[in-house]
Amino acid sequence: MINEGEFRITRNSNYFSIPFLIEGNFSENKYNTDVNYQVKPIAFGYYWLRIFPALINFVLIISFIINDKQLEIDSFNPYKIIVAILLFEIFIFAPLFFSELGKRRFETKFLEELKILNKNN
Repeated sequence: MINEGEFRITRNSNYFSIPFLIEGNFSENKYNTDVNYQVKPIAFGYYWLRIFPALINFVLIISFIINDKQLEIDSFNPYKIIVAILLFEIFIFAPLFFSELGKRRFETKFLEELKILNKNN
């Protein structure tokens, strides 16, 4: 429940959503409005972006260990394997990077749109 003088702002999106919300309160003085806020993670989305890459890595490593007898070792090129693993890791961990980038953009847009001059966390 939100009381008078409190706010919660999220960014809704079908694509590229960020798991953060801006939560805070404001109070009006005679000459200005004081705004105190925090950027907080939304629990499920935030932890999903951190647990999912580790889970995928664990499952793929286990499946590779189980199926290594069935693979022909002569057909492997170590350079191709290293490049494939690096590309896969970039693909898996990219959401972490974009999540933090989205958090910074979300906070910047909040400050610009509401014309908040002094940031108080």
